[in-house]
Amino acid sequence: MVNRAVRCLGLVVVGCVLSSCTGGATDGTTGPSAAAPAVVTVVRADLTAVVVLFGQTMAQPTYVLRAGADGVLATHAGNGTVVAAGQVVAHVGGAEVIAATDGVLTWLVPTGSRVPADLPVASVTYPGFAIMMSVPVEQAYRMYSVPTTGTTIVTGGPAGLTCDLMSVAPDPADQRLDGSAPVVGFVCLLPASAQVVAGLPAKVGVQTATVSDVLVLPVEAVAGVVDTGMVTRVTKAGRERVQVRLGITDGHRIEIVDGLVEGDQVLAYAPGLDGDR
Repeated sequence: MVNRAVRCLGLVVVGCVLSSCTGGATDGTTGPSAAAPAVVTVVRADLTAVVVLFGQTMAQPTYVLRAGADGVLATHAGNGTVVAAGQVVAHVGGAEVIAATDGVLTWLVPTGSRVPADLPVASVTYPGFAIMMSVPVEQAYRMYSVPTTGTTIVTGGPAGLTCDLMSVAPDPADQRLDGSAPVVGFVCLLPASAQVVAGLPAKVGVQTATVSDVLVLPVEAVAGVVDTGMVTRVTKAGRERVQVRLGITDGHRIEIVDGLVEGDQVLAYAPGLDGDR
């Protein structure tokens, strides 16, 4: 009788083990399915790209005047002349070279020289204060258009001032540790009424581009930040990698110029290089 009971118990245990090996399901189900991947949708929005630049205040900054066209430089004021804001100081190929502010004019190129468009031909020393700064290499891609104004915060000084951005001539002494020079140098000319002293740390917010009613995605969903990128589009048929053309970014969202349409869904994370997404 005891042996028979043991044999019965063994059959029960074996039955339980076999049942667990098959998942123990008696209703035809196979257990919980894998979680659906996180996706985001292509939507329309307005974007404003802003770059924050760091620098310090300086007295009597010098900015450059550039040729507006290819041609021969014809000057209308001499070296060391005190010029007024808005004064036409030269012509190049029919385009005027205009002083942006009052200041002292210095020619960088001799009159009568043939110069290409955008070449610095003169400099003006501004009789006031400015914030001197450079656009680092890693932010240069966000300078989509030549900005004209910025908004400043001066440590230990005023905040919220609007300043006029002017480019400066490259300084060979201004080098990175790896020997590379900053891509773009700027001075942001402060109003004459600004109460500052030289040497104060400051930062300038520069609006570089604005677009309205464009297709956007979160930057995390796109591999790439300049010109072209890749996303993983999700459809009923499955997943596919899609190359997209990119526009501006505000650091959180990025413009999709081509490659997707409104309402498309893509994985919320950018495709990797190993081909698994």
